[in-house]
Amino acid sequence: LWECNEIFFDPLRAGHDSESLPEIIEEAVNSCDINLRRPMRQNIVLWHRNVDVKGLETRLEKELHSYSPDYRITGVISTKNIMTRREA
Repeated sequence: LWECNEIFFDPLRAGHDSESLPEIIEEAVNSCDINLRRPMRQNIVLWHRNVDVKGLETRLEKELHSYSPDYRITGVISTKNIMTRREA
């Protein structure tokens, strides 16, 4: 399970030449108006089918802190439950 989640942090391990999830988030925040960056860093919400994987939230916040100590993950919404209800 740990190896599967590494693709979020080190895509090259899975043969993908792309940016990591923390890099994508940092670039997205930095592309915004400078006055919005700090509030955005303090209100990161994870929304994906795989966000409920144990340790993902902690690891992502730790990685984001290497860019700025302002980063805070304030919400985690797993679409797994939403998709399960729709598929039923």
